[in-house]
Amino acid sequence: MKTNRGVGLAIRLLSSFQPTLEKLNLHPDLKNIPQHSHGLVLISGPTGSGKSSTLAALIQEINLSQAKHIITIENPIEYHFKASKSFIRQREVGRDTPSFFQGLVDALREDPDVLLIGEMREPDVMKLTLNAAETGHLVLSTVHSGSVVEALQRVVSSFPAEVQFGVRAQLADCLLAVVCQHLVFRPELNIRVPECEILYANLTVRSVVRSGKFFKLNDALQTGAVDKMWSLQRYKD
Repeated sequence: MKTNRGVGLAIRLLSSFQPTLEKLNLHPDLKNIPQHSHGLVLISGPTGSGKSSTLAALIQEINLSQAKHIITIENPIEYHFKASKSFIRQREVGRDTPSFFQGLVDALREDPDVLLIGEMREPDVMKLTLNAAETGHLVLSTVHSGSVVEALQRVVSSFPAEVQFGVRAQLADCLLAVVCQHLVFRPELNIRVPECEILYANLTVRSVVRSGKFFKLNDALQTGAVDKMWSLQRYKD
């Protein structure tokens, strides 16, 4: 980009290793997520919080343990996967497909088991993503938000008010988990480590999402330890 001081660049450094949950210091409970055959998984957090790396680690978990057909739609492709037990095809928006929407339409014609959608921004992409998760695919995507509650609110509020009831019902039916992560510098370790909220869609969570009373999800996080949920404070401790 051009500025008054000349040309400016925004550069993101990516590790050359294949990311795994262990290498990223993520909670081992996240290994349960890729065991599901269908549903929606949202990874949320602010910009630069490691959402793409966490998505890649979940895909790698599937790749190393299951024979699946995986299609990713990314902008840009940040991690190049080496196929192990799974067959993986990666597409970059602008190079391999004109948009997330068109890439998702094309991918659904190719009988994938797992879909990775780099980012959900437009309502048409969100709607198609919900449809895919509802019709037998495991779908992983990211949302910019500061908490798991805000992530779900952002998805629903992206649609016109007159259709939000149906969107909430669809989201409640297909949701598997929402993870919101932040990277925090630990001076004693001299590295940044992830701190996460982890929400799983049990009966209480589905009921809250369907009703639209998202503020009640904080209570579900606090009382959901038996379902392996983690509030941010409990995760820190």
